[in-house]
Amino acid sequence: MKIAYVRWMDATQEEAAAPDTPVVPCLTELHEVGFYLGETDDVVSLGLEHMGDDNEAGRWRLHIPKSQIKEIHVKDLGKAFPLRKVTKKEAKK
Repeated sequence: MKIAYVRWMDATQEEAAAPDTPVVPCLTELHEVGFYLGETDDVVSLGLEHMGDDNEAGRWRLHIPKSQIKEIHVKDLGKAFPLRKVTKKEAKK
């Protein structure tokens, strides 16, 4: 199993209620961490898990366009988070 960190750019939205407010086009930088599900020529797919406000778990697939990716790191889960044994003293805390 692999995990991925992706830094990417996406569109923004803003309220347009004030007609005299200047339009300043911009993108926002996003950071995602999730299970690496794979990729195609066009997208990288991540699996995400989320606990909602109603305490219901949800699973999501996020498909990030490669054209928007600024940085990506894919690691084997075991190498990213090496297993460490907990001592009895640590477990009592």
